[in-house]
Amino acid sequence: MSKENLNKGQKVAGIATLLTLFLALFKAIVGWLSGSLILVADAIHSGVDILAIFASWAGLKIAARKKDDKFPYGYYKAENLATLIVAIFIFYASYEIFIESFKKLKSITNLHLPYLALIVPLISALVSFFIAKYEKKVGLEINSQSLVANARESLLDTYSSLVVFLGVFLSYFHIKYVEGIIGILLALMIFKIAFETTRNSIFALMDASPDKELEEKIRKETFKVKSVKDIKNLKIRQSGPFY
Repeated sequence: MSKENLNKGQKVAGIATLLTLFLALFKAIVGWLSGSLILVADAIHSGVDILAIFASWAGLKIAARKKDDKFPYGYYKAENLATLIVAIFIFYASYEIFIESFKKLKSITNLHLPYLALIVPLISALVSFFIAKYEKKVGLEINSQSLVANARESLLDTYSSLVVFLGVFLSYFHIKYVEGIIGILLALMIFKIAFETTRNSIFALMDASPDKELEEKIRKETFKVKSVKDIKNLKIRQSGPFY
């Protein structure tokens, strides 16, 4: 990856961080004023996104450093390490949301500012969708593991915001168990992304074979060389955005 691509990745992560921060604050304030737990939980979900995006920025920033005597292979695994650290915070957030949602299972929420509470998750879903598309596009262009992972998380935020909209709508009609159930679903969604992020980061840090399809592609291309009779051993190693 060129320095230009690393800088491009940092720029995308920075823009996504600012937009997601705005969304998180907006949802947290409206959730608190309206008394909606699931809107506050969705704000925490967006806060988790901010941590993940910031880690991408920090990881790409460190990865852009030149090789030296101490790190002759470069600093590229800094991105994998940053992603792993963020996953720990995501696990904690999912636990907190689960506990609070479980407490809400038997209570009915009296919403204040119901119309504003309904509009906010729709705005959040729309903005998160465009962030996800942008992150994925650039992440694939520069082969950034953390940006592509953040794109999945941003897309998940889109779906969760739509679920939150449904929850706020049903809460408006005082339907029991709605907030608790949807809050628990959000916690499980966050836990899933944390698990996948942790697994991928650990595999990269431990030099696990990252891509069986790529291995097969390399084998096929190698056998196209007439002088090649056999391949005794093939190893692929991931280091940050590089294979």
